[in-house]
Amino acid sequence: PSVLIYKNLKAYPIVVYLLIFLLLFSVLFFLNPDKVYGDSDDALYDDEIDIVAESAVIVDYETGDILWGKSSSKLMYPASTTKMLSSIVAIENIDNFEEIIKISKNASGRNHSAFRFRTGDKISLLDLLKAALIISHNNASIALAEYVSGNVEDFVKLMNIKAKEIGAKKSFFQNTNGLDDNFPHHKSTAIDLAKIASYCMKNKLFSEIVNTGEDTIKINDKEIEITNTNKLLNYDYIKGIKTGYTINAGFCRAVYSEKENLKLITV
Repeated sequence: PSVLIYKNLKAYPIVVYLLIFLLLFSVLFFLNPDKVYGDSDDALYDDEIDIVAESAVIVDYETGDILWGKSSSKLMYPASTTKMLSSIVAIENIDNFEEIIKISKNASGRNHSAFRFRTGDKISLLDLLKAALIISHNNASIALAEYVSGNVEDFVKLMNIKAKEIGAKKSFFQNTNGLDDNFPHHKSTAIDLAKIASYCMKNKLFSEIVNTGEDTIKINDKEIEITNTNKLLNYDYIKGIKTGYTINAGFCRAVYSEKENLKLITV
């Protein structure tokens, strides 16, 4: 896609908003007024914008134009932003989201998640999706993978196929949830994740779930209240999508925002 830099960020307060809250800005100045840059990361980066993030990108959701970026093609650990891809692959391969399944031994336990699954727990596929996307439950994504493909390994193959179809050509995924202690090659880039995020947000069910601040799921008919890990949903114009953190990855976030005719994906 072509790369565009807007003349005046004050005319696009949502961009400033995202830069502040998502990319941990220290200082925000004006961009050079009249430049239209090429596709290289060096060309995209403007040193007048001081950010802590090693890699970042802002993309126009409608056109795919890159509005700003820093090292956006650098391979990084994506942490739980991985669940964007695993969830959309699951969604596209499930016919009945109200179907109740049993949690396998492999998908049981806490696994760095908000609460523990027990072997034999009964939960709907829809509630597994909510657990994966709203509270970033790692084993929920494993259970979805096992339902779709019978095992995680075959499901991950579907994830990598889908990533390439979307255009995320530099990415390679080794699991469904982004835990990377034993998966050194599980990596993506900011621009690849932006492409994945944009694709996912075109799915009605996906976009509804990731824009949900609080919800209730049922495990064995017992209601459990869940709260979205994405606290940016508390702010105007933010409509999703996914947070992530591991020691290797650091803090990660993919965000969809819209105001009037401006729709952005920021990673």
